[in-house]
Amino acid sequence: MRVSDDNENIEKQSGYIKWFDRVKGFGFIISDETEEDILIHANVLRKFGQSSIAENTHIEFMA
Repeated sequence: MRVSDDNENIEKQSGYIKWFDRVKGFGFIISDETEEDILIHANVLRKFGQSSIAENTHIEFMA
């Protein structure tokens, strides 16, 4: 699903956490659709009240 917002295309995707390093403050998601690595920053998790996320957790996200 694509959402247009101020000329930006945002697509809802799903994937799983490849790894997340709480000390470094970032990690990577593997997209189910493209199998590419997608950066996830600790600030994104903080918006949802989290400070970390477990490896192999399946999630949905906008990218």
